Amino acid sequence: MRVVLTHPSRRPDELKAALRAAKIQLVHLPQLKITSLKPKLLQTKPDWLVLLSQSAVRATSLSLKKLQTTKIATVGAATRSLVRELGIAVAFTPQTFTALELAKTLPIKKGETVWLYSGGQTDERFFRQLRKRGVVVREFKAYTAKPISYPVSRLKKVFTKPVDAIGLTSAAGVAALAQNLKKLKLTKLPPVVCLGSVAASAARRAGFRQITVAERANFAAFATCFTKQPQ
Repeated sequence: MRVVLTHPSRRPDELKAALRAAKIQLVHLPQLKITSLKPKLLQTKPDWLVLLSQSAVRATSLSLKKLQTTKIATVGAATRSLVRELGIAVAFTPQTFTALELAKTLPIKKGETVWLYSGGQTDERFFRQLRKRGVVVREFKAYTAKPISYPVSRLKKVFTKPVDAIGLTSAAGVAALAQNLKKLKLTKLPPVVCLGSVAASAARRAGFRQITVAERANFAAFATCFTKQPQ
């Protein structure tokens, strides 16, 4: 089996190890360049800290450990799992994994403060919804995620040979991949395996039709999905 992984190069190694253990041939084609900005935080602590992506968790892992009395909210199950791997409890994750749903259903009280760690491209509706509920919101840009545009020659080296599945871990990564694949004018997009429903929803919007979602939002479950793909 030949699998293309699109995760950023600074992802944990346990995913690659799990796939190699299953004797899967890996091709690493990252779609995003993640740069941590290490945001400077205020001395005061918020009532809630909201994390809208796994990249936000990785960029601010040291800061998260210092905010022990702050309640943590994550947008999706994959982000929640990553926070828990740091030994930090997650107080809330919405049933529908979107930023807007989080803003609507976060169990906050009027007058409480919410800090947001993000890549700086959060839907304005997220802020409007929270402010409508009487919440003080402050955003900290924790990282930048820039799409990587590959030349056609590089893409052909990867996709000329059969690809059994592509691993997708974020909505931004899906969007970047879709733009790269347009250069090849493929008649049929390869099957994809998604880590979480946020990436899966983005894959559907991008036109992918064969979509598998990991049963659990962790790398072990993600790796298991590849072994179940038809060859």
